[in-house]
Amino acid sequence: MRAAKLAAPPLTGFAFGMLAWRFGHQLDLLPYSVLAALGVALGLVDLIERRLPSVLIYSGTILVVPCWRPRRS
Repeated sequence: MRAAKLAAPPLTGFAFGMLAWRFGHQLDLLPYSVLAALGVALGLVDLIERRLPSVLIYSGTILVVPCWRPRRS
Protein backbone atom coordinates (compact mmCIF):
# COMPACT_ATOMS: atom_id res chain seq x y z
CA MET A 1 0.00 0.00 0.00
CA ARG A 2 2.83 2.37 0.83
CA ALA A 3 4.46 1.66 -2.53
CA ALA A 4 1.25 2.57 -4.34
CA LYS A 5 1.06 5.88 -2.47
CA LEU A 6 4.66 6.61 -3.37
CA ALA A 7 4.06 5.69 -7.02
CA ALA A 8 1.11 8.06 -7.51
CA PRO A 9 3.00 11.38 -7.92
CA PRO A 10 5.59 10.09 -10.43
CA LEU A 11 2.93 8.28 -12.46
CA THR A 12 0.71 11.36 -12.54
CA GLY A 13 3.64 13.59 -13.41
CA PHE A 14 4.67 11.27 -16.22
CA ALA A 15 1.13 11.24 -17.60
CA PHE A 16 0.93 15.05 -17.43
CA GLY A 17 4.31 15.37 -19.15
CA MET A 18 3.32 13.04 -21.98
CA LEU A 19 0.04 14.88 -22.47
CA ALA A 20 1.77 18.27 -22.49
CA TRP A 21 4.26 16.94 -25.03
CA ARG A 22 1.41 15.66 -27.21
CA PHE A 23 -1.00 18.61 -27.00
CA GLY A 24 1.24 21.57 -26.16
CA HIS A 25 -0.61 24.73 -25.14
CA GLN A 26 -4.04 23.75 -26.40
CA LEU A 27 -7.38 23.65 -24.65
CA ASP A 28 -7.54 19.90 -25.30
CA LEU A 29 -4.87 19.43 -22.63
CA LEU A 30 -7.31 20.21 -19.80
CA PRO A 31 -9.79 17.30 -20.10
CA TYR A 32 -7.04 14.83 -20.89
CA SER A 33 -5.10 15.95 -17.81
CA VAL A 34 -8.17 15.43 -15.64
CA LEU A 35 -8.63 11.98 -17.17
CA ALA A 36 -4.97 11.14 -16.55
CA ALA A 37 -5.15 12.17 -12.88
CA LEU A 38 -8.37 10.24 -12.38
CA GLY A 39 -6.96 7.25 -14.22
CA VAL A 40 -3.94 7.08 -11.93
CA ALA A 41 -6.11 7.51 -8.84
CA LEU A 42 -8.62 4.89 -9.98
CA GLY A 43 -5.86 2.48 -10.97
CA LEU A 44 -4.20 2.71 -7.58
CA VAL A 45 -7.49 2.41 -5.66
CA ASP A 46 -8.38 -0.63 -7.76
CA LEU A 47 -4.95 -2.14 -7.15
CA ILE A 48 -5.19 -1.66 -3.38
CA GLU A 49 -8.89 -2.21 -2.64
CA ARG A 50 -10.13 -4.03 -5.75
CA ARG A 51 -13.02 -1.63 -6.24
CA LEU A 52 -13.69 1.58 -8.12
CA PRO A 53 -15.32 4.34 -6.06
CA SER A 54 -18.26 5.86 -7.87
CA VAL A 55 -17.47 9.25 -6.32
CA LEU A 56 -14.30 9.49 -8.42
CA ILE A 57 -16.01 8.21 -11.54
CA TYR A 58 -18.95 10.61 -11.31
CA SER A 59 -16.89 13.63 -10.34
CA GLY A 60 -14.51 12.93 -13.21
CA THR A 61 -17.39 12.74 -15.63
CA ILE A 62 -18.79 16.03 -14.35
CA LEU A 63 -15.39 17.70 -14.75
CA VAL A 64 -14.47 16.32 -18.16
CA VAL A 65 -17.70 16.34 -20.18
CA PRO A 66 -18.21 20.15 -20.21
CA CYS A 67 -14.58 20.69 -21.28
CA TRP A 68 -14.66 18.14 -24.07
CA ARG A 69 -14.90 19.42 -27.60
CA PRO A 70 -14.92 17.28 -30.72
CA ARG A 71 -11.92 17.45 -33.03
CA ARG A 72 -12.47 19.18 -36.31
CA SER A 73 -11.17 17.47 -39.42
